[in-house]
Order: sequence, then structure tokens, then C-alpha cells
Amino acid sequence: MLIHTFTHIPGIGEKQEQKLWSGGITDWQAYLDCPKPPLSPSKHAEAVPMLQQSIALFDTQNWPELSSLLPSKQSWRLFHSLRHSIAYLDIETTGMSMDSCEISTISVYNGTDVHTYINGENLDQFEDDILEYDLLVSFNGRTFDVPFIERYFHTRLHHAHIDLMHVLRQLGYSGGLKKIEMELGIDRRDQSLGEVDGSLAVTLWQEFQKTGNRRALNSLLAYNIADVVNLEYLMFFAHNRLIEATPFAEKYKLSIPPPAQIPYKADRALIEAILEERWRSWNMNTGQRW
Repeated sequence: MLIHTFTHIPGIGEKQEQKLWSGGITDWQAYLDCPKPPLSPSKHAEAVPMLQQSIALFDTQNWPELSSLLPSKQSWRLFHSLRHSIAYLDIETTGMSMDSCEISTISVYNGTDVHTYINGENLDQFEDDILEYDLLVSFNGRTFDVPFIERYFHTRLHHAHIDLMHVLRQLGYSGGLKKIEMELGIDRRDQSLGEVDGSLAVTLWQEFQKTGNRRALNSLLAYNIADVVNLEYLMFFAHNRLIEATPFAEKYKLSIPPPAQIPYKADRALIEAILEERWRSWNMNTGQRW
């Protein structure tokens, strides 16, 4: 889908792009070969070097530079070309503040295998492993996960990046990841994760640090991995829906793969005990205020 994109040319929006497609100019080379440029002289003067640069970047697989040219709402168009070198990415942290907290776990799913990175065990390995991939897919990762990773490792992730939070908004889906999952029929209650959220993930990590209870760590990893496994479904779903608005749906529409197995199991009894203790503390604090 990348080679059919014209919205990265200054002054070209989606309506103008649709007109180019309707006029038979369906990819970059077709525009450059057109004997009568369909754009105004000023737009044409900007289009030619931009498309020549785009072709060169595509041919050399310079995905970070090419992705930087795309409007953020069109980042989904990277997916078809880069889907075989993809890292669905999500982090969990030791607290809710980026300034004072650390990464507890990172999960990466590449469409085949799940990889987990745990603070105090193998977290440092992530920095090298992530270089194997060309494309990152996250949910709110541009604002949270990637800046947190870059700060923690004192590095920069130069990958092409699709942040599904922004992509899904184009389709009318807003709010948090779990809310959108539920709207699309993904129910984490089947994995005993229905009541686990970011705050409880912090508590699970704290429980593991305090007691060494691997059930707490395994529950946290199950939650973290569910995020990245479900991102795959959301990415395919969004891609297929958005491609339907183009003339290229038949060429690029993809079959959604079956959900991957999560190699860790959440401990329902432990989660319920934490929730019960949280509720008891809340009731006590409420009573003290009165």
C-alpha cells in the first residue's frame, strides 16, 4: 500500500489522492511517468522530488526515513510491506510515573513467537533484540512505551512505528485498549484477566518483588503478553477496514491469523485476593474520612 500513497506530498490530502487513483495514477512511478502532470505546477514541482525520494527509500528499505514522511494517520499503510518484520510491543512499569519508575516487564510478539523481558533477569537483552525488527506496533506507544524505553535504556528506537490508538480513532474506536478489545469481541475474562489493569499490574510486580511469588510474576506476564497478542488482531482489523476505502482492497486485504497462545497463566485466586485487599483498604480509608 505504501507505493500507492500520495498524502505525504505537501498539499495533497485524501480527496486529491482519491482523484489521482481515479485518474489511473495509482502508484509513485505511474505519476512520474505521466506525460501530463495532473497537479498544479507548484504541487508538481514538490511532488516529483518527493516521489523520487520515496522510491529510493522504498527500494533501499529505509523504513524509518520513509515512515517519517507519512502523515501519522496514514502510518497503517506501512503494515503490509513490513508485516514480516514486526514487533507488537508493550511494557509494564513499577509505577505510574515515567520520571520515578522503572520498566518491570516488556513483551514482544513477532507474529510467531512471544518474547518477554523481566527487570532483574533479562531486561537488558531487549535493547539488542528489538533491532531485529523493522516495524513497531503499539497502543499509545508513541506517548508512553517508546519514550519510557528510550529513557530507561538511554537510547533511541528509530523503527517505523504504528500507534494503533491513533489508527483506530479513524474507525470510530476510542478509549483504552481493553475497552476497544471488548467492543471488537475480545474478552480477557477467558484468561482470568478481565479485572487486571495497569494499576493491578503494578501491584503484581510489587508482590513479586516483596515475596518472590512467581505466581504474581506469571500473572503479570500473562497480562503483558495479552496486550501484544491482541495488538496483532487489532492491526489486521484496522488495516483491512481502512484498505476498503481504497481501490486496492482486493490486492492487499489480509486474513486475520488465529490468536497466539499465551505461555503464562494468570492466577485467579491471587488476583482476587489482591482485589479483595484493595477493596478492604478502600473501605477502611472511606470510613476514616467519615
